[in-house]
Amino acid sequence: MKRVLSVLILFLSGFYGVSQTPQQFKYQAVLKDASGIVMANQTADIFVEILKSDLVSVVFSENHTVTTSPQGVINLNIGEISDLSVVDWKSDTYFIQISVNGIVMGMSQLLSVPYALSAKTVENIDYEQINNKPSIPADVAD
Repeated sequence: MKRVLSVLILFLSGFYGVSQTPQQFKYQAVLKDASGIVMANQTADIFVEILKSDLVSVVFSENHTVTTSPQGVINLNIGEISDLSVVDWKSDTYFIQISVNGIVMGMSQLLSVPYALSAKTVENIDYEQINNKPSIPADVAD
């Protein structure tokens, strides 16, 4: 029994690192040229910057070289190249600025996604108030 429990604990602990929140977020866009024609199957350099609310202080940046889809779509994992954990999300309001092939395309405020707003409430929950909580024996071997 102890051997089985040891193997189970080792197995589950292997998922601990995998199940942590990734320090990345998705960004998707359709690229068009100056005439408004979709840039299908083309390579582009995408420069991503995250700026503080003063719109001057850059706290994060990374460059992606991508190939658009036949519809001109690009998909980025922001934080995949540079370390996104350097951004102190609690200290300020942040904006994302995107440049394509050296041309600034625009800037937009980063807002919370619904699951993040819900997850924030967890910090205020008292474990004793939770319904259907697991029963953990004092001696785990039991």
